[in-house]
Amino acid sequence: MNLFTRLFESVPVAVKESAIDQMAALPALFPEEEALLTRAVLKRRVEFSTGRQLAREALAELGIAAAPIPANTDRSPVWPDNVVGAITHCNSWCAAGVAFKNDIRYLGMDIEEYLLRKMDAGMIDHICVPEERDWLSSYRGDMRRRAAMAVFSAKEAWYKAGFPTAQTFLDFKGARISFESFDDHHAIWRGVLLKDWGPFRSGDSFPFGRSLFDDRYVASVFIRLNDTPVG
Repeated sequence: MNLFTRLFESVPVAVKESAIDQMAALPALFPEEEALLTRAVLKRRVEFSTGRQLAREALAELGIAAAPIPANTDRSPVWPDNVVGAITHCNSWCAAGVAFKNDIRYLGMDIEEYLLRKMDAGMIDHICVPEERDWLSSYRGDMRRRAAMAVFSAKEAWYKAGFPTAQTFLDFKGARISFESFDDHHAIWRGVLLKDWGPFRSGDSFPFGRSLFDDRYVASVFIRLNDTPVG
């Protein structure tokens, strides 16, 4: 599977992705990273270690030597000063993407596994604003579930892209996702803020969101090129 490789095609982002093997030997970590896992269960250790290994492989494609990738207090990775990046995982898949800040201003990634994410009426009400629920009402059965997962994953990817700048929480209903295209296999979307978020203002619109679907996963990315203004 190469969902993120396809999502970042023709974009200056180095990306690495792989399956998570709970039975494999753990990738080596730097002491600064090991210190973040002193009380972690095995599942968390595997996910963390796999993500850091993929991130270092992606950074190597930018010519950046292997080094610790520590974490902020919110557990988000601390990247080199000239780099923007993201790590995402579900139970069985992990990916990391990095880019130079001269090329990419914001970068967010998310992956979800259909069977492991509850998406009933209560969850839809929790994540969706009225406009999104109206859009979902045009779909039935598996396509409705896929569309709801697309909204959820898009908001996750967009939040991860914007949080390093906003540095404050935004709940699911603080923004809406507007789909420019959506079908069985892919989607193109933009996020629209419904409230102020850090330096961003209510009504700001953020294009360049993309999602891909297969029978098991939905993967979403949000990027903003460095020379693209918020509109």
